[in-house]
Amino acid sequence: MTMTEVALMVSWYSNERRRPFGAGRPRSQAADDSIQDAALALLAERGYDGTTIGAVAARAGVGTKTIYRRYVNREEMITDAIEQGLAIKELPNTGDVLADLRRMLDHIVASTNGPMATQILAAALVVERRHPEVLMALRRVGVWPRRKLLRGLLERGVRKGVVRDDIDLDAVVDLAWGVAFARQAAGVRGRGDLVEQAVDVLMRGINGPQSVSEVEMDYDVGE
Repeated sequence: MTMTEVALMVSWYSNERRRPFGAGRPRSQAADDSIQDAALALLAERGYDGTTIGAVAARAGVGTKTIYRRYVNREEMITDAIEQGLAIKELPNTGDVLADLRRMLDHIVASTNGPMATQILAAALVVERRHPEVLMALRRVGVWPRRKLLRGLLERGVRKGVVRDDIDLDAVVDLAWGVAFARQAAGVRGRGDLVEQAVDVLMRGINGPQSVSEVEMDYDVGE
């Protein structure tokens, strides 16, 4: 891991988020959204090198000056588009570990297998050496928060007695994510009953002494 990657990771874990917006006239939210949507679409279609300020301005229907009021350069524009466009929305904690696991895995599969997400990941990997900040932005908002939520769900399962307390939870998280990436890499289209099957396999391996059906619905969201 390079020093740049370490610095970016430390920044994320300390909840220090860089917002690269410059000074100027009051900003239009519609223009913000158009710029971010255009940047993500072009990154997926043309890769990093094709996502220029001019191309984004043309796609978004704004002038290049509008973009430069918000961003110093292309790198800031792209990383902010990733941070704003691919951030995870909080998923509800119902107290039913099995139902929440299904919901979380379904979200991961959907967000990973979408064509834009796959193409953006590929674009970030291609330019990792030249522009590591692009891949790190994707990890910061697209990967690490989802992994953290999934691990937190498993930890709640351990406390409830639904998940065994003698297993490596990080390995379980890797297995859950692997479901999405394995289907994508193999070119298998559609989710079908993938999530149900994956959750069933996972639960057979990680079930604790207390069955899921016996868990009392007394989950405290603040716990």
